[in-house]
Amino acid sequence: MSENAQQTTKNPVETANQRESAAAVLLRELDQRQDTVLNDLEELNTNIEDLIDVWRGKKDDEAEQAIDETDDDAQVAA
Repeated sequence: MSENAQQTTKNPVETANQRESAAAVLLRELDQRQDTVLNDLEELNTNIEDLIDVWRGKKDDEAEQAIDETDDDAQVAA
């Protein structure tokens, strides 16, 4: 086998190895980005849940206040 034929045989293998290496790097970067996005989504979800809890708390406070006002009106009328 001539030198040129051996280089041609090695070349596809080297090319495949380089592509595999590049793919591994891209996969690691993608994995890191995915982790970042998932963490951001978890934080956003927590913020939304906190906001809902605050909103529900205000609704409950408003309902209690309305009940207290109704009770006060009923006592005055009596």
